[in-house]
Order: sequence, then C-alpha cells, then structure tokens
Amino acid sequence: MMIAITSYWMHGSHVEKAARQIQGSAGPGGSTASHWQGFLLRYGAHSAKLRDAVAKLSRRLANSIVEWSDIRALMSSRLVALDKCPGVRPIAIGEIPRRSNKSEALYSKEGVGQGDPLSMLMYASALIPLFQSLSNPSTWIQNWYADDSSCAAKLTDLCDWFDKLCDLGPKYGYHPEPEKCILIVDAEHEAEAKSMFQYLGIKVVNGYRFLGGFIGDQETTKQFLHNKITGLSGPTYKESEEAFTPIWNTLNQYFWPAILEGTIYDQEKQLFSIPARLGGMGVRNPTENAKIAYTTSRAGTRHIVDAIKGKMEFSLPDHNALMSDAMANMHTTLQQQDEVILHTTLANSELNAKTRRAIQRAVEGRTSSWLTALPLAHHHFDLSATESRDALALRYNRPLLKLPTNCDGCGAASSLEHALDCKKRGLVTQIEEEKKKKYSEAAALCRASFTPLVVPVDGVLGREANFFVKQRAQKLAHKATNLCLRGSCTKWRSAIGTDDGAGLPTVFA
Repeated sequence: MMIAITSYWMHGSHVEKAARQIQGSAGPGGSTASHWQGFLLRYGAHSAKLRDAVAKLSRRLANSIVEWSDIRALMSSRLVALDKCPGVRPIAIGEIPRRSNKSEALYSKEGVGQGDPLSMLMYASALIPLFQSLSNPSTWIQNWYADDSSCAAKLTDLCDWFDKLCDLGPKYGYHPEPEKCILIVDAEHEAEAKSMFQYLGIKVVNGYRFLGGFIGDQETTKQFLHNKITGLSGPTYKESEEAFTPIWNTLNQYFWPAILEGTIYDQEKQLFSIPARLGGMGVRNPTENAKIAYTTSRAGTRHIVDAIKGKMEFSLPDHNALMSDAMANMHTTLQQQDEVILHTTLANSELNAKTRRAIQRAVEGRTSSWLTALPLAHHHFDLSATESRDALALRYNRPLLKLPTNCDGCGAASSLEHALDCKKRGLVTQIEEEKKKKYSEAAALCRASFTPLVVPVDGVLGREANFFVKQRAQKLAHKATNLCLRGSCTKWRSAIGTDDGAGLPTVFA
C-alpha cells in the first residue's frame, strides 16, 4: 500500500509572519530572536531576499533527505543546565531559524525528546488519560501543569490518590519520585502527616511555592513575601499591600534621590508613580497596586479555577473573554486613580506655581515621549547621567545641578534663564554657532561657501541678505545680456515680458 506524502510549501510571507512572533535566546551562533527579527524585517529588499532564502531552506528540509554535513551547523545547540532540585537536566537551545524543527534528543527516562518546543504540549496531552483516570472531584481536586502534578484533599484521601498515581503513572510513562514531592499541611496536622507519609520520604512543610505563587499559613506566607520583596520582586496576595512597603520606602529613600541627586518632596512621591504622559515617571506604587493586581488576578482566573475544581468544563474562549474584561477593568481603575493623583498634586497649596506650570506644560504639550523611548545611540536617545538629570530638573522645575557661579561669557550671575538669553555665551548663541559650523563644514566638502540668510517677519533684509540680493541681480543681469537663441541673432521675448538684453527681475515670495 502506497501512502501519498503531501509536499510542504513555504514562501517569504510565511517567514515574515513567523518572524514577528519568534522569541528566545541565542544558540551557538550568538544571534537572539531580536537580532533575527531585525535581519528578516528591517532592511527592505535585503530582508525580503533573506526571507525567501529561509523559506527555501525550510522546503528543502521538509521535502527531501538532507545530508548531515549540509545542516550540521544549523542543527547545533548549546546546553543549559536546568536545576531540578535535586539533580540537573541538560536543555538544548538551538539556533533561532530552526526553532520550528525538532532538535537532537537528550534522552531521559520519561517524557519526550528534549529541545523540541512542542515537547511539553505533547507530554501534557499524553497524560490526559492518566489525569482522567485519577479524577474524583467529590474527594480530591487535581491540578496538573505538564509533568508537575498536585492534589488537594484530606490526608487519608491524599494518601489514596498518591498510591493510585504510583500504580497507574508508569503505564502512561509517568514515574512519580516521592523524594522530590512536597506535602503542605497546617501546623496542627504536621505530626500526623509525617507519620502517614514517612515511608515514602515525602517532605512535609507548612508552606511552599507553587506555580509562581505560594501555599501555606500566614507566617510562612509573610516570610516568603519578605524574601521575595527583599529581592525587589514578588507576586501579589490578599492583604499583601503592607508587605510591599519596604519597596516603596526604598524607592523614596534611595532610588529617587540617586536619580535626581536631591531631596524628594512629599507631593513628588505620588506624582512619580503615575504614567509619564500624565506628568509622572511611570514607577508604580506597589502598596497601592497590590490590591488592584490581586483583584484582577482573581477575576481573570475565575473560570479556570472553577474548571479545576470540577464545577464546569473549561472553555478557552470564555477564559480569554473573562481575562480581557478583567484587564480592561484594571486599566480603567488605574487610569482613574492616576487622574486623581494628578489633580490632587496640582491642587496642592504647597506646590510652587512654577512647578505646577511645568507639570501642566509637560501634560498638555505631550513632551514626555523621551522618558519612555528606548535609549538607542543610533537615534541619539542615549542621554548621559548629567543630561538626564538636567532634563528631569527642567521637567519638574527643580534647580539645575553643578551650574557655575558666574557666566563664562559676560560674568553675570549664572542661572537657567541667563544661560538661555546670554548674548555672548547663551544657549541660543551656541546653537546658532553649531549650525554655522556644520553648514560651513558641509560647504567646504563641496568647495563652496555658505551663509544662512535670515529674513524677519516684517520683511526687512539684513546686511548679508542685501549683499546676496545685489550680487545675484548683477550676475543675472550680466548673464541675460549675452543670451540669444542658438542659430539666431534676432532678439527674443520671454513669456514674462522680458526683452533680450534686459535684466531679469528678482521675485521674492
């Protein structure tokens, strides 16, 4: 019996679509996903040729048998040691162009080939029959994430569930390892749990991390939060606003004074927590956002929590819709909160009038994009520390740092206003001098001279402009006296009414 194999076809448009979604670190070649996005998308016709070449390579790999020597470099990978607590598992990270292809298998005693981006999904799908065989919502609640299984139940029921898992798991390629398992119980049941699970070697604790969060009593949860917040990162929990106070204190005591090199006033602390477009700095206050984040998390995951508990069938469209609504409500709440902070700050009687005007100018003039732009040197966005501090000082009407006592041009007392207006060494004068220098250098390359002409709104010409107009009129008049049609010595008349030998009029709009 012959089986027809459909040829795989791919062209540049498919590569372009995939390039906008690729992500990940570099393989042995050192090019990350962002580098390949630039190669494939940012260079016009050159990127189009590269996309066609990648598509051609994909067609060759899919539709023919390729010699190993031709793709050896493409299929190479770098190994990363993954801490399995205990033990180490090597993970192969391949080159970005081959992420959609299966990599070399690093065999283990269970699961599927390592290095394949679909391996976790394949393994999770293969474990669905095992999960269904152990399902008993009236007695226990299961929660599986790939090969990590968990169960919530009474101790006796939990013991039965684990015995069934050890019995049925190997039939589906799942091998439980009790020495790696964690049992979380209340302090009052800790002794009973240790006696029941002692023969398995399971570790019994009062609290432990779980899928990015934490399960445990109040004391262990506070300790976990403290350890996380000490490292300036951590998830949100119910009534965890006070736990984030150390982060807020660190921002006010060390971070902002170091950024601005000065004292931070009370009205500025809340202002810096709102987005830049509203006059702030976009560094959120974690003590105020913890409750909003927790509420949003509970609302967005309500459907999947009910599905895990067996109350309903899981529906991905319903989950996505619920999460979208929760995120929209969070953004609305944050926007309202930010506007209240802005109005409260501007209405503060202790706020200086010039500072209030500076904040209003930043909001109304939309002059905050430099705060959120990437500091790319190619676009001259890479401000130095002094330039950044000066820009923030102008934004919030703070005194400029390290100003000289006197102006080095006229000797007057130095200030921001004088630096802008000084006739000898003012900022405006320096900018004009820099422009003249740049234009002179460009003109020198062309073996010419260049003098910019400035005409005020009242139409009065300056000395340079008058000289230029006079010289130009003389040259045009001299050129027009010798003008005649080739092959004819008769006088001619132009469309604008100019006779042969007459000077050409100069018209200024």
